[in-house]
Amino acid sequence: MKTQTAKQVQVLNRYELKSNGKPNGYVVYEVKSSNGVDTYKTTLKDGLAKSCTCPSYKPCYHMTQLQEREAQRVNREAEKQAYREFEFQCGHYSIPGLY
Repeated sequence: MKTQTAKQVQVLNRYELKSNGKPNGYVVYEVKSSNGVDTYKTTLKDGLAKSCTCPSYKPCYHMTQLQEREAQRVNREAEKQAYREFEFQCGHYSIPGLY
């Protein structure tokens, strides 16, 4: 019996789109295909996967994995921001970019 291993998305680039200099909720990931040659673009809007240029049926594994990855990234950023605000309120100032 043949066992299948789950494919893992290999991210090449992440682009956060902006309007008037502010993020507009769109994020585009450029990912490498499973054949290692082609690249695809997966678009998320407000954290939800909306499209992928791969030929697979949708939602593809790029969309599901990148939606989860983006949610984790947003949570990490929120935790960092909460920590910065806590430090500021306590009078402890850190140098930006050190953590």
